[in-house]
Amino acid sequence: MNTRDFERDILDAAAFDGTRKASRFSWSYARETLFRKCKRACFIRYYLAQGGWDPYAHPLIRSAYVEKYRLPFRLWLARTFHLALQNGFRKAAAVPQEKRERMFSGVCLRYLGKSVSDLQFSLENREYVDDPKKPAITEFLCAEDCTGALIQLKQTAVDSFSAAYAAFTKSSVFQNILALDFTDLRLEDPFLSFQFEQWPVWFAPGIVWHEKRKFHMLLCDVPGERGKEDIAPRVTAALFQLFVRSKWNNCRGATASAFIFQEGAGDFVPLDPYPDIRNIIRKSSAEMLALVHEDSLVDYRDFPCTEDRANCKTCQFAGTCKALQQWEQQQQ
Repeated sequence: MNTRDFERDILDAAAFDGTRKASRFSWSYARETLFRKCKRACFIRYYLAQGGWDPYAHPLIRSAYVEKYRLPFRLWLARTFHLALQNGFRKAAAVPQEKRERMFSGVCLRYLGKSVSDLQFSLENREYVDDPKKPAITEFLCAEDCTGALIQLKQTAVDSFSAAYAAFTKSSVFQNILALDFTDLRLEDPFLSFQFEQWPVWFAPGIVWHEKRKFHMLLCDVPGERGKEDIAPRVTAALFQLFVRSKWNNCRGATASAFIFQEGAGDFVPLDPYPDIRNIIRKSSAEMLALVHEDSLVDYRDFPCTEDRANCKTCQFAGTCKALQQWEQQQQ
């Protein structure tokens, strides 16, 4: 595979003939999950959206790029709370011990408050249309009553963050992290990667710190649908172990846990790394790479839509998928 060439991406994005040039392959569990859920959505997210940051890109490519940054509300909650904690710990670690809790509190609460305000402003004023990196929530965009959906989203965010902050700051985990030296906190990388055989593997690590020659990771998560086990945190824990082993041979090991929160509750859960992660990566990567032609081209026809159309109702790429189907009819 070729390495990423952003200038080429922009040139290629000016037109669309049903194929796209694939950049160098990398694996992530998010990519694997989307590939299993709907191959067409995977094509839109990882191939069609390339170069879509250019406002003069082909409408399908621009649409894919815009939808790429839309998030399910559950994921927005988890990411926002994680970033609030990360910013709080980063600022607190730079001041004397006796001032750390107050510094953390001010920074963390300001970040959460601003995030809720920014979300409301972006949704009310459709900022995400011109700037796709402004917050946009899938449930809001799919709602029939946008006003009611926004009120509900805002209230849920406030209640969830209030409960999560109260539970987290009362925990021994919070006090232990707050007491660490600045050099023991690893807060600079929102994503980490390591080389696995022939390709890089990426994951979002959560909050990482080093203590007693061991690395520790804390994820922030919100429960998914009832009755459906979410193995993503355990997969991340397994990837974190592989990452630590690849970087630090003299490290005693790596542990992972998750802070699970929702409206009115928050709890810490140890994460048992998902087993046999190496074979999962190998099998998944082989299936994805099999759809890339020898000339590094991928064809949208090799990525069919899911047969479970119930998933289409809440898919963040539903608009681009529909437009791609219309484009296909016009070519016939």
